[in-house]
Amino acid sequence: MSVSKKYNKTTNEVKLTFKVTKEASQNAKQVFLLCENNGWDPVEMTQLKSGDFKVDVKVEGKLDAEYQYRFRLVMEDGQEIFDNDWEADRYVPNVFGGENSLVDLKIGLTADIEEAAPAAAPKAEKTAAPKAADEKPAKKTTAAKKTTAAAKKKK
Repeated sequence: MSVSKKYNKTTNEVKLTFKVTKEASQNAKQVFLLCENNGWDPVEMTQLKSGDFKVDVKVEGKLDAEYQYRFRLVMEDGQEIFDNDWEADRYVPNVFGGENSLVDLKIGLTADIEEAAPAAAPKAEKTAAPKAADEKPAKKTTAAKKTTAAAKKKK
């Protein structure tokens, strides 16, 4: 089980990705995320080909926010098991005498949108090799001029 956090500066949202491994799901047929950010309404997690379960949740970008959550595992026989995230930021007591997992946005938050990269340095201009002071540019001969004009005509 784990949760990753990515902050999007453009939308001012934090994307929380909750994941329950195949092992942690205990062969459940369904897994739901229960979280206080949405009033504890169950959010069904998607089962991946690997057997893991995953769901993305977006929350407003209050970077000092903390949210309690738990997972509800629905087994093949219909039995429901409530479990915490084995890798939660920390745990807090709940009203049922147990504990809830807690995700703390101050811990391990990464930026989804990077700062603008510095502009590339301008390309250096090609400069002709310096000529000696007494050197004069070569003049085109009449034959060279005719060859150049003929080449331009063919294009």
